[in-house]
Amino acid sequence: MARLIIEGNTVRAIDFGAEQKQTVVIHKHGRAQRIELTRDARSGQMRMQVHEAHKEAAPVLKPISRRVFAWFFKTALIGSLTLIMASGYYCVHMNTQIASRADAIASKQKQLEQMKLENDALEQSIDHTIDQKELYRIATQELGMVPADQSQVIQYQKKDPGYVRQYDAIPEK
Repeated sequence: MARLIIEGNTVRAIDFGAEQKQTVVIHKHGRAQRIELTRDARSGQMRMQVHEAHKEAAPVLKPISRRVFAWFFKTALIGSLTLIMASGYYCVHMNTQIASRADAIASKQKQLEQMKLENDALEQSIDHTIDQKELYRIATQELGMVPADQSQVIQYQKKDPGYVRQYDAIPEK
């Protein structure tokens, strides 16, 4: 509700029905206390009303204390560091194992090549020591063996050029 006030040559509209309110809420130990300050527009006087505290709803989860949080943080940190150290040790151990096995493989390959060379040398020396004429003389004269006739020799072509096995079936044609 507005009222017009004339003072000299000035006209002012004043709303006497409007009040200005300010509310302050103070929280103390889980309880809220509300203080309202109201200024009356007509008289300019201020009124203060205190509304007694009402109990707030308790929190669902209790806040974690600093000690518990610090303990949890320290435990997690120690566990993480332990895990990092263990995985680092495992990586170094595995790398060392792989390197030692690679060295062992290389030495075994070198040993195999050396044995192959020795085997080839022994085979050549055996081939050179056998005298074919002497072998034929011993077989025919001392052991009584006779050479096969041409009718007794059968030649065939094997499809697989691999090894010839003693008990393979010999084709008729």
